[in-house]
Amino acid sequence: MLQSLLGAWFFSGGWFAFLWAAGICVVQGRKAVMAAAALACSGIWLLSAFAAASGLVAAAPLLAIVHLPFVLSIGPAAAAWLLWRIGGRTLHHFHFAPAVLLAMFLLYAGPVRPEWIKVVSPSLHFITKVHVFLYFMSSLSGMLLELSPAARKKYRPLFLLILCSGLDLLLGITGQLAGYALLTLASAAILPGILYFAFLYSLKHPDVWIDLQEDIKKSRYEKSRLRGLDVEAVLRKMDEIMTVERAYQDEDYTMPRFAAEIGISLHQLSEILNDRLGVTFYRYINRFRVDEARELLLSEPGRSVLSVALAVGFNSRSAFHRAFRKETGMTAADVRRHGLPL
Repeated sequence: MLQSLLGAWFFSGGWFAFLWAAGICVVQGRKAVMAAAALACSGIWLLSAFAAASGLVAAAPLLAIVHLPFVLSIGPAAAAWLLWRIGGRTLHHFHFAPAVLLAMFLLYAGPVRPEWIKVVSPSLHFITKVHVFLYFMSSLSGMLLELSPAARKKYRPLFLLILCSGLDLLLGITGQLAGYALLTLASAAILPGILYFAFLYSLKHPDVWIDLQEDIKKSRYEKSRLRGLDVEAVLRKMDEIMTVERAYQDEDYTMPRFAAEIGISLHQLSEILNDRLGVTFYRYINRFRVDEARELLLSEPGRSVLSVALAVGFNSRSAFHRAFRKETGMTAADVRRHGLPL
């Protein structure tokens, strides 16, 4: 009887996650695809729990592990959506590599033997739970660090919900480590409840992520080292040093030297580059080098690529090729061959 009730609970939670994900896609469109993906993968996880509770795994052992690539996608998908929603930033694709690699391995393994699944299943389940836990806790700590102490109180229910999700995962991890199946089962049974509470919270606070984004921007400004600094004047000075003085041609040109010539601190320069321009120092300086290199490649067709690379500030041919392809999507030979001014 209890097993049937648990199966129904997991089944309802799984399909509810799918419906919620579909609703998000319909209402918010492509911009919320990562949030929908995280929910859909959570739904697959709950349906796998239903398969275990209902005995389907005994009949089809592959059901014990086939869902795990989706579970490994929950953390990166949620983090990708959160980074974009409250910070306007993107998450690197390599965060999804564990999920892709595991999926490829399972496809390659094909119809594996039940004995093999019994051996690897506990380890794979443990790894996936730890993986999701780390992403949840990392996201929570990131938001807490971004916000001022006063602003944190405003979002206490949201943070508590995320913390409960992490603690639930930790309960399952502890149960698996200690060999207490009851703790692992309790952890799984709590997950649909957290999902339902999260949905109710989203209905009551539909603009929570917008408000959070604004409060984070405000907190960043309050903490900013740029207060009182004429950032536009600094940007003009930076451009002058690069375009007029061509400081980028010096292969040993450093960020501290750049900051000193502008007349600001290294921390202020770092904040302008990272938060205002969205680039690292080397990406910023390499763009000027690549721009001049493109002009030289076309205006001096007989000049060697290495000579061009050294003239604009690169210290090796390989460094030039990496930066050139990254900025233009082409090689130096492609530019010369097609005569593209870009």
